[in-house]
Amino acid sequence: KKQTGDFKPNENSIYIKRDGTLESAIISGSQQAYYNVDGLKAFVQKEIDEYNLAKGAQAVSIVSAEVENNVIKLILSYSDAASMLELAQDDTLKITALQVLSMKDAKAAGLTAVLSPEAAKKKSAHLAVIDGSGYIYTEGKVLFAEGQAVTKTGDFTVNAGEGRSYIVFE
Repeated sequence: KKQTGDFKPNENSIYIKRDGTLESAIISGSQQAYYNVDGLKAFVQKEIDEYNLAKGAQAVSIVSAEVENNVIKLILSYSDAASMLELAQDDTLKITALQVLSMKDAKAAGLTAVLSPEAAKKKSAHLAVIDGSGYIYTEGKVLFAEGQAVTKTGDFTVNAGEGRSYIVFE
């Protein structure tokens, strides 16, 4: 059975699931003491409702929202990478492009040619192709992290630097 990693972020980050859906964590400190969970949820839900209405689909939802010691921790779920990139593109997300594919689809698209031979052999794995920088969690165990400035930091985590990163995960 494949291992599954949890998404318990302490920094702005994304979580890539095997089915191509995503979550993002926005964690922000504030000197102001006026934030409360209900107000935060209402504000974010209004933005999400407007986005989903314009998109014509339930593309984004709130997973959780917390405010503790003036630190906001918001986790959102996205049905696809395009929705995440469209809605969450601000100072917290430094990713400009993201694709999640099965290794079979990645091979058909010619994306496995840039991988090391060992990474390209993992037929039952998934490939995430990421442009930009950020902290990445994966649902499956990270098998390979390749690219200009990418570092595997744990069994289910990667720190992607500037440029294009390739993450192969179970």
